[in-house]
Amino acid sequence: MASAYCFRETHAHADHLTSSQYLKSQLGGNVPVCIGARIAQVQNTFASVYGFDSPAFFQNTFDIYFEDDFEFALGGTTCRVMHLPGHTPDHIGYVLGGAIFTGDSIFNPDVGSARADFPGGSVTDLYSSIQRLLSFPEHSLLFVGHDYPAPGSRTPIPCTTVREQKDAWNKKDKTEFIKWRQQRDATLSAPRLLHPSLQVNIRAGKLPLKDESGRAWLKTPLRGVDRCWPNCAY
Repeated sequence: MASAYCFRETHAHADHLTSSQYLKSQLGGNVPVCIGARIAQVQNTFASVYGFDSPAFFQNTFDIYFEDDFEFALGGTTCRVMHLPGHTPDHIGYVLGGAIFTGDSIFNPDVGSARADFPGGSVTDLYSSIQRLLSFPEHSLLFVGHDYPAPGSRTPIPCTTVREQKDAWNKKDKTEFIKWRQQRDATLSAPRLLHPSLQVNIRAGKLPLKDESGRAWLKTPLRGVDRCWPNCAY
C-alpha cells in the first residue's frame, strides 16, 4: 500500500496550477505526489504542443502512479483509486469508506457536471462515470472538485449524498445528458490559464526544464494546439 502521506491528484487540470510542489516544499519529508497511471496519455498529447520532446521533461515528476482499484492506507481506513474518465481520460477519484472524492466528474445537483471537451475527454465516458458514482449506497457522500452555484442561490457546499444526486440525475437519461453536455460545452471558451496550467500540471506542478542558459519558459503556442483542442487555436 502507498504511504498515507502523499498529495493525491485526480488529473492534470487545465484551468489552474496545482500547488502540490509548493506544499511539498513547505511540509518537508519528501511527501510524494501521486496520480493515475493514465497521466502518460495526457503527457503524450501535449508533449509536441509545448515542445517537450525529450523524455527528460517527464522524468522525476510524479512520484507514484496509481493503477485502477489500487488501495492504500489512510489512517485506519483503506482508500481505493477509482477511474472516472470523461472530463479527461486519466481522471481518477478516491473512495474512502462512505466518502467518494469525485474530482471533476459529477458536480452538485444544481450545477451538473464537469465539461467533457478537453483532449481525450468523452461525454459518453463522463455519463458512465456519473452512473458509477450513483451506484454507491444512497447515504454515501460525494465530495466534488468544484461548486459553482448560481449567484445569490446558495452558499457553496463541499458535498451531497448519492440520494440527493439521484433525485436530480434520474430526470436525465443518457441521450438527454449527452445532448445537454455537448450543447453546454459548445458555449465554453478555453480556460484563461490553459497553457501555463498544462505545462506545469503534466509535470506534477514543476516548472518546465531550464534551457542551456538557465532560463525556464512557459510557452503560448500559435500552432499545433488545435490538433488537440480546436477551440484553443489562435
